[in-house]
Amino acid sequence: MRYNLHNVDESITSGLAQRLAKYATRAMDDSGFAALTASWKVSVYTVDGDETPADRSYCVRW
Repeated sequence: MRYNLHNVDESITSGLAQRLAKYATRAMDDSGFAALTASWKVSVYTVDGDETPADRSYCVRW
């Protein structure tokens, strides 16, 4: 299986990306992983970039 990855022109605002990262970090902290995630780099991404930003699903990765 091959996936075609590409950059798209439309994106979410940096404020929304920050809120998604904060929400995910809080969920990790509440689950007992605060010590691990404190030093890890966080990125917010999507795998359905062909959709409009409002219709995409976003993921947070450490």
